[in-house]
Amino acid sequence: MMRTLSTLFFLATLGFASFIRSPIPPSAFGHFISDKDNDGRADCLTISFLKPVSENYIKEYIDSLVLEFPDSSFKNVRLVAKSLDLKIDAENSNRMYFDFSKKKMALGVSALEEKTNISATLFQRSAASVELVLQDSLAPVPLKVFLSKGTSLREDTLKILFSEPIESNVSVTEFSLRSGKDLEIRQIPCRVKNTLDSSLALHLILPSGSFEYFSPSDSVLLEENLVKDYEGNVSKKRWVSLSGLSPFRLLTLSQASYSPQEVRERPVFELEFKETGTPFPKNRLGISLDMGEEQFVQRVLELLQKRNKAKTAFLNDDISVVLEMNIFSHTGSYLTGSQAEIKGNDERLQKGRRVFFFWNFMDGRRRYVGSGAYFVRIGLKVLYQGKMIYQDYSADFNSWGVLRRD
Repeated sequence: MMRTLSTLFFLATLGFASFIRSPIPPSAFGHFISDKDNDGRADCLTISFLKPVSENYIKEYIDSLVLEFPDSSFKNVRLVAKSLDLKIDAENSNRMYFDFSKKKMALGVSALEEKTNISATLFQRSAASVELVLQDSLAPVPLKVFLSKGTSLREDTLKILFSEPIESNVSVTEFSLRSGKDLEIRQIPCRVKNTLDSSLALHLILPSGSFEYFSPSDSVLLEENLVKDYEGNVSKKRWVSLSGLSPFRLLTLSQASYSPQEVRERPVFELEFKETGTPFPKNRLGISLDMGEEQFVQRVLELLQKRNKAKTAFLNDDISVVLEMNIFSHTGSYLTGSQAEIKGNDERLQKGRRVFFFWNFMDGRRRYVGSGAYFVRIGLKVLYQGKMIYQDYSADFNSWGVLRRD
């Protein structure tokens, strides 16, 4: 009898010990997506637990982690990480992380919004699964830097495009400019302004005449905490190269509304020439490019001189500017696309040096699209005698919001 009781007690103790050693549940919060290499693409997922975990614990109790996100083509990708792919955070043993930097996320996805479709599920060997509520830990990253030459009535402007909507976080009175020719660093006075045309830009207003200091090989030093996103994440200190000088700059809006009656007689894509400085029309979507006047000629000449140092002039007949636009649904399905080629001797350029390339809210079969979010890849190429001398794809993808008014 005593032996039987002892056996039952021993089995009960084993059962209680098994209960104690059940998987440690993840915490309700503290799971976040981050950008370790600060390139504007999320590359690491960190998971927080209520208690410290070890490598042996992960091997014994964790089966896998399933992460879904849009790749660089904005198609949803399901990535399965086995327990061997999960590592303990060296600074906090309550955390483990998964590095997916080899799987490139869409550039510009640096805020966890509904449209990005980022989700994570942790599977345990007991077949239990936990949906992780992800937090935004992605710092805003500068993607492009452009310089626009001012007039006698307007100062020069240095425009910095970030990977997500931002607001200025500190008061800046000057910034550092590093020459690409002799690496000399000079201090340029400035004033910070948030733009009205796009929530993705920060303006640094420069003294009149400073345009001559810049060349495409120069870099700008952005100080720590210069801007912050709407989640409170601040930018990091880094040097950013100038992506281009005006007029090699693409502009676009982020949303518009339309009625099918307004575009019924229009083509799917439409090219228009306007005067420099013409604002983007309301309730229209597309891209615009400032061709400039002397600036455009000088910029093309600089590019040609890099290829052929003896070249001092060129013919407008040999220059072509190509605007490209490809539009996708929020699920990544291709809807339509087109390109417009503008010759340097195009007579329409005499009437206006700002070129608009509009999309009239139709797919390739002239069916009107519905309300929702759309992704667009916009691009610019400058050709000389058929050979490309400049290319810009403006952060790979942009997102457009469409409201259909029937």
